[in-house]
Amino acid sequence: MTGAKHELYKAALLAYEALKESGRGAPAPEQIREKLVSLLRGLSIEDEFISLCLWSSRHLLVHKLDQEVFSAAADFQMPDILCIVSYEEKQIPFLVEVKTSAKPRKRFSKGYVEKLMRYADAVRLPLLVAYKYTGFGARPLWSLFEIRQMRTASGAYRIVMPEMIKHDLTGVLLGNFHVQIWEGTSICMTMTKEKVISDKEFVGKLTDVYWQTRDNKRADKDWLLEWLFMLTQDEVEIDDLPDRVIQRFKKVTDEGAIAYWALYQALPVDRYRLGEQVDWASLIQEHPFRFPCKTLGVQQLLQLKRAW
Repeated sequence: MTGAKHELYKAALLAYEALKESGRGAPAPEQIREKLVSLLRGLSIEDEFISLCLWSSRHLLVHKLDQEVFSAAADFQMPDILCIVSYEEKQIPFLVEVKTSAKPRKRFSKGYVEKLMRYADAVRLPLLVAYKYTGFGARPLWSLFEIRQMRTASGAYRIVMPEMIKHDLTGVLLGNFHVQIWEGTSICMTMTKEKVISDKEFVGKLTDVYWQTRDNKRADKDWLLEWLFMLTQDEVEIDDLPDRVIQRFKKVTDEGAIAYWALYQALPVDRYRLGEQVDWASLIQEHPFRFPCKTLGVQQLLQLKRAW
């Protein structure tokens, strides 16, 4: 049993003993552990979406709605999160139900969805679904859409990811956007030769770093674009001149990147690696995502987008 599983099992044993002492029926510790794993998995995806909201420059408030619902009449299902964002100098509140899947299609029972809708209608707030699709590759693909955009078939509601992307509101509500890096775009570095030792060796100084567009026009260096540049592959070209060496890191194909991918790129490498579970709750508590927000936030990337 791994360390994490062992800790969960110890927590399950404590819960088991507490339930026994209270006089209530207690399931086996292993069943409690499985429930804890399921709960933590659900909380993690909620915290990941909250991190996305905190990274956005538009969030004003994010509130996890984890209280129990009591109803005397109709059944209600409380969504996961209440968000308030700023858009065009207006405060826009909305509810969010967070889901994830590695499949582009996901099914939900009619009763479950209608309970969510009933709650949203009662409090008079729009209800959105934040859907994290993990089957796209190494990086997640998020879509934020109104719950009534879900298709109905055979008495159930379905998320069809290609369709939901058409209705995605991460751009409007969270300031997300797509960046295109064109083939031939390069990062160029010039090293001036101060002392030539041999044909293959010299002592030099880095004297210039700049961007070059695909039509060979010089552009100002911006390290924010370097982060997006790192998301895609490039090839190296070297011009060895008598007095200097020019090294180019050139894109070999047109590549696209989604702005919020920079959030994942900005996470501390010791806390986030592809394929590993991220402790989003601890990251939020330790950093409140001010560390990437100040340097890699949406507003900075938007400035970069306008410049290019």
